[in-house]
Amino acid sequence: MKPIEVKAHLNSMDGKTGRAILLGPNYLFARPITNSYVFKVGDQLCTGIMNWFVGEYYVDDKYGIVDERNENYDIYKKYIKENNNNGND
Repeated sequence: MKPIEVKAHLNSMDGKTGRAILLGPNYLFARPITNSYVFKVGDQLCTGIMNWFVGEYYVDDKYGIVDERNENYDIYKKYIKENNNNGND
């Protein structure tokens, strides 16, 4: 899946919309979780969902942080390093 910039409701902004980059599915035990995704917000990886009833993304950039202890980190960490090396964000 190619990363796409989306408008999403961010937990850190009390549900207001902001910019997030949708990276791909959220995995648990090497299987994708239905309707759960990994996003890049700023310089961190976070989890979120798509609310199909309203057609909007909701990203938990407070408590849904993907770090080294999460299996998704190894899959998506390249997106953090690429942008930091290029000076983007």
